[in-house]
Amino acid sequence: LAPLLIELLGTRGALLTVGAVAPVVCLLWWRRLIAIDRSVAVRTDDIILLRQVPMLRPLPVPVIEQLAHGLFRTELGPGEAVFEAGNTGDSFYVVAGGTVRVLDGDRVVRTMGQGQGFGEIALLGNTTRTMTVRAVDHVQLYGISSSDFLPAVTGIREARSAADAAKSAYLT
Repeated sequence: LAPLLIELLGTRGALLTVGAVAPVVCLLWWRRLIAIDRSVAVRTDDIILLRQVPMLRPLPVPVIEQLAHGLFRTELGPGEAVFEAGNTGDSFYVVAGGTVRVLDGDRVVRTMGQGQGFGEIALLGNTTRTMTVRAVDHVQLYGISSSDFLPAVTGIREARSAADAAKSAYLT
């Protein structure tokens, strides 16, 4: 397009034309550009949160981006269960806000907050949930389906090692 404009209008005319048309195009597309910018910012926040989880930290950027793209969000009130011991494991969860307690019966095993993940034991072991997880306060969780989580974590040696270490630590 540039050579054609230069041929028809000369260098100065081509520059003036492009200089006049470019702002108009930007104004016409402004809302869409802002929407794209906002969606990228949200995904950046999701990626930062996922990078806080030790077993996800070794994953390459494209894999983390893919996980961030597939996240589903869940909100729970105080006392609500994320899942109960014995349930089928279908997702890995990352705490985006609030606090959860991991319970073995009535005994509190650990308390988890923002940037901590749970639910890998059932997914990696292809078994039911070994513990119950309940919200302490208002909780925002990001979920990663097992169909996204397993290939990502088991496909990278360092991530698999971190996941196996977490699983062993929690089961002993």
